[in-house]
Amino acid sequence: MDGDSAGATGPSAECRIVTSVTKLAGLFRTRLASSLVECGLNDARFSVLQALSTAGTAGCPQKELARTLQYSESNVSSLLDRMSADGLVRRRRSETDRRKVLIQISEMGERLLARGNLVFQNVAAELLQRVPEPQSYGLAAQLDQLRQQLDSEAASNVHEKHSRIYRRDRPAGHLIDPQSRYASSSAHHEI
Repeated sequence: MDGDSAGATGPSAECRIVTSVTKLAGLFRTRLASSLVECGLNDARFSVLQALSTAGTAGCPQKELARTLQYSESNVSSLLDRMSADGLVRRRRSETDRRKVLIQISEMGERLLARGNLVFQNVAAELLQRVPEPQSYGLAAQLDQLRQQLDSEAASNVHEKHSRIYRRDRPAGHLIDPQSRYASSSAHHEI
């Protein structure tokens, strides 16, 4: 029997990788959270400021921010209320679509983010100091590739979900192509 087979000598390589990444993420988040407190941030606020810093001066729609952070829209709204009251972010209506609320990082938010980024770098360096630099670059590249693949799959699943419509007059679970709503009554569409 192959020594790398699942069950033969323990968990598969895939399970070990996921377990290790999960444990490392937990250790990192714990250390980061305790260090961020010292500069007046928590994990959620730091994540919002990081996401907004990549959005540029135009800002980021609140709905997109929630999707990027993988938070519910109501949680993001409450978090942004508090951050706005503290002067870390600004909300404004989009000039092109008045229904959209754009979120921008304020100058105070930028200063706090700069301090948070230093903390982030220090905690990362402390945790990974024993990993030789060439290996850390290779590991980072592999993890980036995996994350991009998973992000792409997740985006594809969201697109597929929104491209189908559930019809109440069909049997439970029957999905139809959205274009079929506009097709002639003689056309039959099935998926």
